[in-house]
Formats: sequence, structure tokens, C-alpha cells
Amino acid sequence: MAYTSGVAGSAVGDLLAILDVDLVANACWSIHDAAAGVNAKVYKCEDAAANVLFYVYVNDNIGIVYANFEIWEDWDEVGHAGVGMSITAANGFDFLRRKDIGGYGMCVSDHRFIHIDFVRYAPTYIGQLVRFDTSKNMPIVICSGDNTGSLINPIGSYNTGAALWRCLFDENQVTREINPVGKASATGIFTKTIAGSYWVPEIAVYNGVTTLVMGTLEGVGSHLYLHRNGLANGDIITIDAVEWVALFGDGVGNYGCLIRKS
Repeated sequence: MAYTSGVAGSAVGDLLAILDVDLVANACWSIHDAAAGVNAKVYKCEDAAANVLFYVYVNDNIGIVYANFEIWEDWDEVGHAGVGMSITAANGFDFLRRKDIGGYGMCVSDHRFIHIDFVRYAPTYIGQLVRFDTSKNMPIVICSGDNTGSLINPIGSYNTGAALWRCLFDENQVTREINPVGKASATGIFTKTIAGSYWVPEIAVYNGVTTLVMGTLEGVGSHLYLHRNGLANGDIITIDAVEWVALFGDGVGNYGCLIRKS
């Protein structure tokens, strides 16, 4: 697992420039189709031993401020088109990634990446859960669907219009809405202990139809709904020499989570 950071631009192609370096530095990720469109590419995540295979289409040609993602079962790199099942939108919204001029972070592992916008304090999660059944290939996307000026933290929220939670396949190989366990609870998860330290459980995710828990978000902890436990945007806590960053979005700040910098 790796964490990288830097300063991003908002011009067309700027997000691709980050992914082309930070994402494909991991051996399980590669550029599958470098000519998927004007300022558009497809990235492949494959780990046969772990039953992981999916394709991420990134359109970075919308103009300044936004890019959008699609997740595909397969992709024809000659015809430059998706093949099989896909998730391209949810709740009437595209999967959007706001691009702001300023700091960003990339948390890349073999089976997922998290892109953090440190201007809006909003992360995007694309890839696998830590699955309870690794015989199931279940890539997911958690992303903003809100194209207004301010952004909530979609991972700190749940499936709404402004936050989109979907899996390409569930345990029955069906595209489904997913949600965090305990979504929209009155308090979320309290994380500060009586010792003044922090307890950071990874967020569990359940199937919105079968209600079965599919797995946990890798490196994402503490669904901080309606409370902050003394934390502010960008605060770092360290547990066993590992840093976690607090993110609450740039809106009213009711939706928060902790992202492991790895």
C-alpha cells in the first residue's frame, strides 16, 4: 500500500496525469486503454489470485472542475468501448470527482484507490472491499453526485443524491445500491476513548437489497455522522505509527470519516 500527495490542477487531463503515475505504480493496476476518448483513459485492476478484475473509465474532458468515473466488467481496448455489466451513474447522477487547484492525496493498494481532495476535504473510493467472501469479485464506487459548489464527504455519508454508493456486482453478481452499516444514525461511531486516544474501526458495508454485510472499506474508518470527536478537517491522528486523516467535506460538516494514509 502506498500514499502519495501533491498539488493538483483543474484543467482537462490533470486527474489522468496523477493516475498515470500514482495509480499504476502498483503492480495490480495498469493503463488498459490510453485512447478511450479525448482526455479519457481506462485503468485495469487485476489480481487473479485474489479473484479481482474490473476496469475504471475516467473521463477527464468535461472541462475544468469535474471528471467522472465508470466501472466496467470488461473493456475492449481496440474498439474503445465497455463490455458487459457497468455502473455509470446512480440516483440520476454521474459519478463525479471534483477537481480543485490545490492539495490532493492518493491512497493506493492492490485492489482499491482513494483519491482525497484536500481543498474540499472529500474522498472518492474505487475498488474492492475487504471482502468476507473473496470468491466474489465485488468492485464498488463511492463518489460524489453533487455538482454544486460545496461538497459533502461522500464516504462519510451514505447513498443519497449528493453521495453515491454502488457495487458493480454483489454476492449474487447483481449491481446493487450499497450503504455503510449504521447509515444516518443519530451519532455515527464515537471514536475517542476515555484515555484520550482514538479507536478507528473500518466501515462495514452492506447490500441494500439482501442486507448482508459484504465487507469493510479498506483503510476507511469511523463513520463520523453528526459529530467530530474533537477533530477538524485535515487533522491527523496516529495509531500504531500509522497516520489517519480526518475529512468532513466543505459543506455543513455533518459527514466525516478517517482515511488511512496508506
